[in-house]
Order: sequence, then C-alpha cells, then structure tokens
Amino acid sequence: MAETQAQIGYLLQQALDNELAGSPDFITVVTQVIVDPDDPAFQNPTKPIGPFYTEAEAAENSFETRRVATGDRPCRRVVPSPEPVELVEGKELTRLVERGNLVERGNLVITAGGGGVPVVRDDGLRGIEAVVNKDKASQLLASELGADTLIILTDVEFAYVNYDRPDQRPLCRPSPEELRAHLDAGEFGEGSMQPKIEACLRFIEQGGDRAVVTSPEHLMDALAGETGTRVRA
Repeated sequence: MAETQAQIGYLLQQALDNELAGSPDFITVVTQVIVDPDDPAFQNPTKPIGPFYTEAEAAENSFETRRVATGDRPCRRVVPSPEPVELVEGKELTRLVERGNLVERGNLVITAGGGGVPVVRDDGLRGIEAVVNKDKASQLLASELGADTLIILTDVEFAYVNYDRPDQRPLCRPSPEELRAHLDAGEFGEGSMQPKIEACLRFIEQGGDRAVVTSPEHLMDALAGETGTRVRA
C-alpha cells in the first residue's frame, strides 16, 4: 500500500504540476492509518486484492481466498477492512494545509491514497495485513482538518435507492436522517456505495457542513448544487 500511495501520488502530483503551472504547490504525503487490532473485521476478511486464481490454485495458497467472480479464475485473496482510527501524520497534514492557507500560492496535499497504510500500535507502529476503506479514511482526514465539504467521487452521478432496477431513484438532497434510514434498510451495496454513505454521514455528524457523492465529470455542477447526492448538516 505504501508503494501504491507513492506511485499514484507521484503521477497525480506531476500531472497537476504540469497542467496548473504557477498555481498552488502540490505535495504528496504517504500516510499511515492506525487501526484497532481487535476490530471485528480481522475475524471476517472481505476485501478482495491481488490476482485471480483458479479454485485449485486458491486451495493451495497459504492465505485466505474467496470466490468473488465466475469463470475459470473466480477466486481472489481477501484481507480485513478495519475501521480507521487515527492518522499518524494527521498533525503534519494539518500544518501543511494551514500553512498553504497563509501564503499566496498555497499548498494542495495529496494524501491517504487507497485508504492509507494500515498500522497498529504496540511497541511502536507495526504494519498489518489489511486494506482501510478509502472513503472512511478520507472522512477521517477531512474531519481532522476541519473541512466544511467532503467530496466522494465514484462512477455514478448520484447515490440511488433501488439501484440498477427499473424503479431506481436518485437521491439528490436527502437529509441525514433520510440517508441513515436508507443505509439501515440495506439500500447501498456493501463494499461499494455503503462505505461512501457511511463516510458522508460521519462527516456531517462530526461537524462537517456538506458531503457530496457524484462522478468526476459532474463534480463542478454538484458543487454548484445542480446535481449529485448532496447532504447537509
């Protein structure tokens, strides 16, 4: 995960620097995210990672695998997806953002990529095999920074109820209470829209003003209040 963060951060930083020369400075920070080693997720690994295997290959692997697809190679390794508890670099990230607000060019920080590197505290910090949900890590970061808006980009314009059915309906401006009711009713797919909605609700509950779920091509319209799922405190 550290390698992935650095590689993707480098590519994003370089692309933004090239496209927006003379604008704010872009900084990539590899982020460690503390998780609880007693999190129930460690007893039920659900996050698929890595290559696909045949059932025979999966049976020979030393790690846990699960059937997640159809076809000749339906199995993948699964690892736990525990809740993020704390950002190790949180105070430094706050300082970077605050310092950027004080100078003309500012800083834009690229961080918590892929949910961050999961670690636990025992005698110091120790990496642990897991994948932290990126939406929940983003919410934790946004709340710690005191941000007023959390934006979660995905491949659909809205969060929907009855998704992918003839009667699907977009959620445009749901209240937190309405969104919580749909979440509790199981309207959002586990591992897809569910953690995004959970992150939005946590952000609002922890003092954020606005959370938005939409697709990249609709981002500016969503920020203008014209599309996307927009929930406010």
